[in-house]
Amino acid sequence: MKLLRSILLFLAFWNLSYAEPVAIKLAALKVVAAASPESAEKLMETEDAAPGDVIEYQAVYTNTSSSIVRNLVPEIPIPAGLVLLTGSDSPKAASGSVDRNTFSPLPLLDAEGRPLAPGLIRALRWPAMDLAAGQTVTLRVRATIPR
Repeated sequence: MKLLRSILLFLAFWNLSYAEPVAIKLAALKVVAAASPESAEKLMETEDAAPGDVIEYQAVYTNTSSSIVRNLVPEIPIPAGLVLLTGSDSPKAASGSVDRNTFSPLPLLDAEGRPLAPGLIRALRWPAMDLAAGQTVTLRVRATIPR
């Protein structure tokens, strides 16, 4: 519970750190498994998360201006204490960072060429894109709360 509140405060601060003409909405949603094989999983807003839970981060970038925004570089932070679920980036082609400054293609590798632990990744960033006036793009990534 305390971790989830910290995550929500982090996301609220992160949302406020960007200015117009691009509006950014970042949500942290708990992934609830399907009740049966025929039904789909659900995403729920919640303040109650526990170890083992999966959280889906969704970043919605909207161009609120009347002209094109060029070279937008969208990013989703992964709060400390969470472990990135490898391959959950959508759309694919995100780069990762352990320090939110230097980004490299996934999977991130150590000096010997071995994959870094997903729990070390603190942010994902997508390639630069242009957003037409009024256009919206949604990015997603999942992380889990370690047991």
